[in-house]
Parts: sequence; C-alpha cells; structure tokens
Amino acid sequence: DIKLAVITSPTYEGVISDVKSISHILHSIHIPLIVDEAHGSHLGLSGGFPASALASGADIVINSLHKTLPSLTQTALMHIKGNLVCDDKIKHSVNIFQSSSPSYILMASIDNCIRFLTRDGEDLFLKFIKRLDSFYNSLIDMENFELFLPDTCTEVFAFDKSRLVILCKNTDYTGKKLMNTLQKDYGLQLEMSAPNYALAITGICDTDNSFDVLKTALKSVDRQTVYTAGKNKNYSVPPILCQEINPGKAINIDGRSISFDECAFKFSQEYVWMYPPGIPIIVPGQRVTQEVIDYLLSISQIGGEINSTSGGMPYTLKVINQTLI
Repeated sequence: DIKLAVITSPTYEGVISDVKSISHILHSIHIPLIVDEAHGSHLGLSGGFPASALASGADIVINSLHKTLPSLTQTALMHIKGNLVCDDKIKHSVNIFQSSSPSYILMASIDNCIRFLTRDGEDLFLKFIKRLDSFYNSLIDMENFELFLPDTCTEVFAFDKSRLVILCKNTDYTGKKLMNTLQKDYGLQLEMSAPNYALAITGICDTDNSFDVLKTALKSVDRQTVYTAGKNKNYSVPPILCQEINPGKAINIDGRSISFDECAFKFSQEYVWMYPPGIPIIVPGQRVTQEVIDYLLSISQIGGEINSTSGGMPYTLKVINQTLI
C-alpha cells in the first residue's frame, strides 16, 4: 500500500545514500522517490563530489541553496523528474501552501547564485576540491582528533568531504567542548556538535586563509587533549521506544509534569528530541524506559542540548495521568 518513499541524503554529517539503487527498486514497483537533499545542493556540480539525487533517479528533489551554495537563507529549489509524479498535482499543492507574497530579494538571490555558478562555478569547485584535499592531508598527523572519511566506515555508501566531521571520541573532549573552545579561543564558529564529534561546513567561497586558520586551531587544540581510549561511551543511537497510545490521543489526555529521572514506565505526553537531526527520541504515547532516561541524562551531562515540546527537558517531562489510560 506504499504510495511514496522519502529519504534524506546527504545527512547533516555528509553521509550519502545509494539513491540510484533505492530509486531502481522503488521504480520497479511504480513507487516514486522524494529526496530531501537540502544539504547537497552542490552535489553533481563538480566531478569531485558524488552524483546528485536527481542524476541518480529520484523523482522529486529539494535543495536548500543557502546551506552549501552562496545564496540567502530560506532559498530552495524543488526539482521534478520522470513520469511517476504528476506535475499538475504538485502545482495544485504548491498553490495552496506557498505564500502569496514571495520575497523578490530571495528570488533574486537564487537567480544570482545560479548565474554565479554558471559563470565561475567550474573554476571555484576545482580550487575548492584542492583546498579540501590539502586540508585533510595536513591533519593526518593529529594525535587524538581525527577527521572522518568513508575509508574508516564500511557502512557508508558515499561521503561529502566538504563536511568536516571532527571525531573526538577517544579524548577528554566532547563535541560541545571542542566547539566552545574553537569559538572562544580562536573565533571559529562550527556548525554543530554531538557527544563524540563536531561538524564544520565548508563551501566554494571559503579561502585558503579560512582553511589555514581552522587547521592551525585544530592542531593546537589536539596537542592539548588527553587520549582516553575505551572510556567514552557510544552515544550515536538512542533507544527505540514502543508506541502504545496514538500520539494525537496522548496529547489530549490530562497530564502533569514530573521530574524526568522519575518517568520510567510512564507514558510521555510530549516530544523529546536533539537537533540535529531533529528526529524524536520520545513521542507522545510512548512508555518511557529507564534506558532512554539514562541515555538522555548522559547526553545532557556532557553538554548535549535536549529539547522538548514544553521546554522542560532534561529536568521535567509531561506524562499522562495513569488513571486516565
């Protein structure tokens, strides 16, 4: 009964799916594929990066130009390809949901970005790829930090090397601590942090000096770290909870806020998530386990930002009054 498949590729960290194989499987049973390629607008514009989702067979692809190309924030494009998607239905939906007062500044920014890439893109991408290769090579000798590359993980189909994923798992640094240190001591603002890594996003407008400043800072901080192999926990995958009550129903049942560390076996009445990636760890109607409590408290203790619908995390969580279930 599946009508449509939706995937995100690349991820925030630059991990790219095998869109070609996925689309081939789906198309064999007449199911269209939408790819959220918000962080991959630059893919396919140079041979130094993996192919774009559109070139790999996706039917609808959404690109956020502002994330990886020189365009103002809130500028995006939707591409439609193939015969499994009805153009008229998409136009109908767009006419319902789009603003009747579009920003001409944003639209001009899209035009300017496309014109800029058409005129100078080839040369800029060649220089960009050389800068990236030089940057990775120059940091091979770091003692404790490590830059992620697909060679270190067989589960990655393809990787966007413009995403600098700085691994600090086996050190006394968390991603948050590294991010704060670079900002405070070196004036460098990274994109985001996670318990075991921090992420920097690069683009065609970064200069040799930009990469040199980051390289010098990382080498300097690396020399200050302590190697702690085996002492760090793996926080990458949160526990998965069972959905026992419909979320819509759970939200509308009477509830109360209690201390989060006392929520074991209670039914949540709100969403709990970390961003990125923004995927809920707890959903209304799920029974909270001690495992997920321990996981989220551990994340919070090392500087991870835990969000919830009511804003009470990691201290309080709204739960359903058990007598009303």
